[in-house]
Amino acid sequence: MQGMDKQKHREMMPMHEKMMDEQKKQDAEIDKLVAEMNAATGEKRVDAIVAVVNKLIEQRKAMHQEMAAHLDK
Repeated sequence: MQGMDKQKHREMMPMHEKMMDEQKKQDAEIDKLVAEMNAATGEKRVDAIVAVVNKLIEQRKAMHQEMAAHLDK
């Protein structure tokens, strides 16, 4: 916290907590899809891999949009 006063840190805490909650939610979504992927066989496994990749892309784009929104403020 060098260079950041305690008041500024306190103001940022709710935003950080929200981000951490969102990351946990996203991790749970990925964990579920990965478990389904690992359990799948044959053509269903390919479909499950596609689902994992698509979810990762979706989450990454959402993260970039959120970061851009914060930088524009």
